[in-house]
Amino acid sequence: MRASAVTLSSENHLLTRSEAVREQLEKILSHPTFKNSQRSANLLRFVVEYSLRPDSDQIKERTLGVEVFGRSAGYDTQQDSVVRHTASEVRKRIALYYHEPGHETEIRIDLPPGSYVPEFHFPVEMPAESQSTPPEAAQASLLVPKVASLPRKMVLTFAAVATMLIILTTAGISWRFHSTPKSSAPTKLAQAESTRDLFWKPFLAPKTPVLLCVGNPQPEPAPLPNESDVLEFALNTAQWTKFLTQINKDYQIKDASSTTFVDMRQEPTILVGGFDNSWSLRALEKLPYRIARDADSAWIENRKDPSNRQWLVNLRMRNPKSTEDYAIVARYIDPYTGRWVMIATGLNESGTSAASTFLTDPAALDDLAKLAPANWISKNVEAVVMTPLVDGNFGRTSVLKVEVW
Repeated sequence: MRASAVTLSSENHLLTRSEAVREQLEKILSHPTFKNSQRSANLLRFVVEYSLRPDSDQIKERTLGVEVFGRSAGYDTQQDSVVRHTASEVRKRIALYYHEPGHETEIRIDLPPGSYVPEFHFPVEMPAESQSTPPEAAQASLLVPKVASLPRKMVLTFAAVATMLIILTTAGISWRFHSTPKSSAPTKLAQAESTRDLFWKPFLAPKTPVLLCVGNPQPEPAPLPNESDVLEFALNTAQWTKFLTQINKDYQIKDASSTTFVDMRQEPTILVGGFDNSWSLRALEKLPYRIARDADSAWIENRKDPSNRQWLVNLRMRNPKSTEDYAIVARYIDPYTGRWVMIATGLNESGTSAASTFLTDPAALDDLAKLAPANWISKNVEAVVMTPLVDGNFGRTSVLKVEVW
């Protein structure tokens, strides 16, 4: 049966795999994550449609520059990074889309890092001959069920919270969430005391919620704020809310401008962000390492050797041209409030995201433990970390220095 001969009925809707991918593409592009960025939408539509052609070939950066962004055929791809930059934005927007509840059973369209060839992952009830959709002609006899759309629940979780926080961050609004009631059965945390379990224990023990204090993704003044920073901010906030839900910890989200000293006296606090979070800057003034900047650069300063700028990034060389970012992670008892404080701050938003991932990753905290003294787990700790950047996406984070007191 040829694809063009398929009959759709109200009782048994059937779609070819390529048609199903196109339908999913339209769902994604109609979502607010893509509707406010025509450039990202145009790139995603082109690479998906291109890959579904019977005669499709490997998609080249130059092809995208010419066909999607109107560059001349001989333009310099090294000097003009529009394709790489937009592809990085597309990956972040896709991640935000699939973070939202209700999209788990949909066809997943991915754009792998370092590639412009999309991958299509089908739900288990669909034929799974290939993760990537072959050309239309080769798919003529492959039919998949068309699942009716389900009503979306009005819930505020993960990416939804992050997206709303971007919009309302200057309004002084906060949200308080309560995790799923804890089961009476032994939990994984109780069964195995990993480094991450021990590291987070001071935050889990109190009955009070954790305060998640996040920076404004586009502060004024800002060192070249851009769309990429806003997306990183949203993904980062979604990551934190997901983690706190997974460990069954109640939490409250506030932006830095609406957080008060009284708030920090009442609850253990997680400070996310650096130059966009005044509370992070104040907290770092008391610690061995802090972040600093001038008009062109940002760096991590060692209080014992302030003239040394070995951990520096050029703020004029924004992603995806940057090759690395630096960040600070810390956990300590604030002497003024008597409460535990956690800090995740990078020199750029990519560094802050990497720091957040570090603090929730068991393997990363094991790396920190290897450089710390044996009795570090009950003490204050601060570490300088570095993450490589590829097309604006951060990689595995390395620990450079650890201070314990």
